[in-house]
Amino acid sequence: MTEPSRPAGIPGAGSPGIDLESRTRRNNSIPRRILQDEAAGLLAGAEEAAVKQIPKAAFWILFGLAGSPGFARQDPAHPCTPPGMAAVEFRQSMRKLWETQLTYTRSYITSALAELPDAEAASERLLLNQDEIGAALRPYYGADASQKLARLLREQIKLVIDVVQAASSGDRETLALRLQKWAENGIQIVDVLCEANPNWSRSNLVERLEQHRALTTVEILARIHRDWETDIKAHDANRAHMLRFSDLLVDGIVEQFPEQFPR
Repeated sequence: MTEPSRPAGIPGAGSPGIDLESRTRRNNSIPRRILQDEAAGLLAGAEEAAVKQIPKAAFWILFGLAGSPGFARQDPAHPCTPPGMAAVEFRQSMRKLWETQLTYTRSYITSALAELPDAEAASERLLLNQDEIGAALRPYYGADASQKLARLLREQIKLVIDVVQAASSGDRETLALRLQKWAENGIQIVDVLCEANPNWSRSNLVERLEQHRALTTVEILARIHRDWETDIKAHDANRAHMLRFSDLLVDGIVEQFPEQFPR
């Protein structure tokens, strides 16, 4: 029987069925050591941070109280002033955008590796999400900077697609090259952000995007090796991590434009 063709440029779409045992054997050239050693330490650190931070962050967002670990620093003249509703609403809207990115990234990874026909639709929605993130920053940084950021974010998603394809094929050399390009893209994204807002620490943003890249890569490799427990742990850690990243961006914007976020 002739295998259904895949849409151009979208790995993993087309065939509704897959021989999982065959795929697992084919990808054993991507070593399990990555999941057993490096991933173990990575997940342990991310999980510990998530346990410490996420419940507190949720509490502060729900009740809008001062002193949260996620809100911008307090006004020294009014140390007990809670964040205003504008800041709370902005924080929630940004979190929704980054959660959407994580949702459709996982949807794409799952569908592409299982060769499900919705992989292309997931990738298209994921690319649209990058435009939405750029548009959310347009009121503060203008059309040029927001469009440049959106373009780099879209390039990042295309690199994620390339990484999935390389990992799925078991091509370790191509996988390493794609991961390097993904890291370089992250640095370009940080450069755009830090040029727009000096309140963001360049080294901090680089580290956080690198953590996101590492956790996403663990998700991809864990699914290839059918290590479902590691896959789920990596996704949970990635979600918690990117919510903190979103909060960090909001903190910098609130601090830079205090007149737009009255307390």
